[in-house]
Amino acid sequence: MAGQSFLLQLGARLATLGTAASLAIAFPADPAVPYAMTSHTAANRTGLYGTIAAGTESINFVTGGVDGARFHTSGTLTQLTLTGAVSARNVLTAWTTSDAASGTGCDFTRVGNSTTDGGHNIRGIDGIVRGEITIAKTNSGSWAGGWFQCLRNITGLNDSGTLTNLYGNNISFGHYSTAVVTPTTTNVSGVNLTQNMAVGTVVTYKGVNLAAITAAAGTTITTYVGVDIGAVTAAGTITTAYGLRIGNIGGGTKYSISTGTGIVSIGDATDATTPTAAGMTVVGGIGAGRIRTTSDSYFNDVRVGKGNNSLANNVVVGDGAGGTLVAGSVRNTAIGSNALAGSIVIQTDNVSVGYNAMVAGCSLAGDGQNVAVGSGALQSASRYRNVAIGHQALSLCTAQENTGLGARAGNALTTGSTCTFVGMDADTTLVNAVNSTALGASATLSASNQIVFGNTAVTDITSQPSACWHPTAGAAASASAMSFGVALTEGLQIKVIEETVSFAVAAKFKPLTTAIPAGAQMIGAECNVQTLVVAGGTSTGIALGQNGGTVNKYGFVNTLTQNSKITTPTDWIVNAGEQIDVCITVAGGAALGDTNANAGTVRVRLYYFQLNALANA
Repeated sequence: MAGQSFLLQLGARLATLGTAASLAIAFPADPAVPYAMTSHTAANRTGLYGTIAAGTESINFVTGGVDGARFHTSGTLTQLTLTGAVSARNVLTAWTTSDAASGTGCDFTRVGNSTTDGGHNIRGIDGIVRGEITIAKTNSGSWAGGWFQCLRNITGLNDSGTLTNLYGNNISFGHYSTAVVTPTTTNVSGVNLTQNMAVGTVVTYKGVNLAAITAAAGTTITTYVGVDIGAVTAAGTITTAYGLRIGNIGGGTKYSISTGTGIVSIGDATDATTPTAAGMTVVGGIGAGRIRTTSDSYFNDVRVGKGNNSLANNVVVGDGAGGTLVAGSVRNTAIGSNALAGSIVIQTDNVSVGYNAMVAGCSLAGDGQNVAVGSGALQSASRYRNVAIGHQALSLCTAQENTGLGARAGNALTTGSTCTFVGMDADTTLVNAVNSTALGASATLSASNQIVFGNTAVTDITSQPSACWHPTAGAAASASAMSFGVALTEGLQIKVIEETVSFAVAAKFKPLTTAIPAGAQMIGAECNVQTLVVAGGTSTGIALGQNGGTVNKYGFVNTLTQNSKITTPTDWIVNAGEQIDVCITVAGGAALGDTNANAGTVRVRLYYFQLNALANA
């Protein structure tokens, strides 16, 4: 065979070198019988000899009587085996076009034992490339410590089949066996790169360079991953795990990439990098945490992005926020879990901040311009231009153009519109009220087109310097006043006096306990028999009079029965020292009756103007 002819010729040529003791060359005369040169295996012998066996031939190198290397053929393969004192190192180099189930271009096996303390370095491949380019010379080539190529579709080959895996470099490392023994390794690295930079100039220094890939026309890549880091699964304990860990970059000014897609950019405090394309992530520096993606992202299960359908000019932050925004919904802002989450129609220009704020969105397509700030604010499906600020403000509102400021403000309003509620629990008992206003904590509307100031505990409403309203209350009488002036004691006042007069002690008349100041202009009087007044003789009616003498001054009624009323506009000027009385009168109210009343109550209300002089300096 060809390999045998080559070795026989090599042996023949070496035979011409002589037969010195340090060099011995011999081949068997009969190729069918392997030849053993025992004389060349003695401890003091160094040389080479050849053998021929069925299907193989070899040249064997011996040093000190021990085989050190064997160069031999096996079929169409040529193999160099290093044995003996250099342990087990095998190099197999082969090229074949025949069908083979498996093959190895270069196979290194190195077995090492460390049975003592100290440093032991064992390397499967140990290669060093060192070179020199003298001054003023240029080398446009490449130097490589290791150069590997694993290629398919080489020109001239019929390479059209299917291959499961193609690796440029496949490295298996770590603790392999699950045997009972439990070795300890301080550091395990799949690839350990030691970088050096002493002096000189490097235009571009890359720890790891993954060159760009260009897919030619007609090719298909189903999935491309530049760096694929698999999951870590362990039945044991992993104290700390990183999918990708990037250490500090020290020394000098640091810069980062600010354009492109699919980029992880690393910078320091001087780097104001802002992502300019989808898929960018900025780590470190002023731009830290800036990410540009083409869809919503999640941080600790908090959604950040544009919401459902990634519509233009929408901003959502929160789990479920903007979760059902439909096409055409723009310029909406939803911040908080489920904020603006349930919208099913087109809506625009809404602002919702807080848990479940505007959770149901708008009820009709095209609605919007609502503002909801606070947990549960405006959480029912509403219409347009509502403003709800506060916990559950306008929470049941389904109409439009309402304002609720304060916790639970307008909380009961449903289909009402153009109402305003200011203050905690400012509300309404009329759920469909229109054009009404409640101002103050717990101020409560009861009708449309109504304004309510404060709650029942309010005693003073002041708007200086132009007007004051000062309601007061007592055990037997109540009064309220609207004052126009810089103080309650100055200027024009409009006053209302109300009392309930009792005839439990028999009398023909009873005075009001509230004195009306002299000069007051009476503008109205009302009187109502609340419980039956009992009298006899000519005492058949009630009149409002003065000092028990002048009766029927402010009106009368000719009955003493319950709910008998005097409602008479009046225009009297109150005289100095005048006392207002409830009188038991004869028919027509012209004079007092001849009999006392000995039971019953009468409610009286008087309205008058009062002009107060300026206070002293």
